[in-house]
Amino acid sequence: MEIKKKYKNNPKKKTLLIVGVLILLISIIYIAVLGVSFLTGKIISEDKSEIDLFAECLTNKNIKLYIRGGDSYCESQKNEFGSSLEYLDIIDCANEPALCQESGVQGIPAWVIDGKVYYGNKNLEQISQISKCPLN
Repeated sequence: MEIKKKYKNNPKKKTLLIVGVLILLISIIYIAVLGVSFLTGKIISEDKSEIDLFAECLTNKNIKLYIRGGDSYCESQKNEFGSSLEYLDIIDCANEPALCQESGVQGIPAWVIDGKVYYGNKNLEQISQISKCPLN
């Protein structure tokens, strides 16, 4: 009750209190967004690039890239996606040989699209044509 009476008769103090509370709320939200970004390693407010969206489409269609870490051909294939690699479903056959065998992959790099294996490096346009994922 004391606070209400104190600010009721003083509109400047009331306005200052409201502005202070708003600044505090905005600061809390900003710190929360930074915390989530730090913990997940992803920037929440960043717009996704065309290649990010393309890679997400591939993953949403259950399309997988099979590689072997350290292989120059596989590294070249991964470089096609740059920083958008995080959106791809990548299986490293050196670390998960059973998954590679189960999928029928006998060489690397390989894409498995709709149950069919495509061997060798593919550029983004080729992957787009095979997968039917748009590359804007």
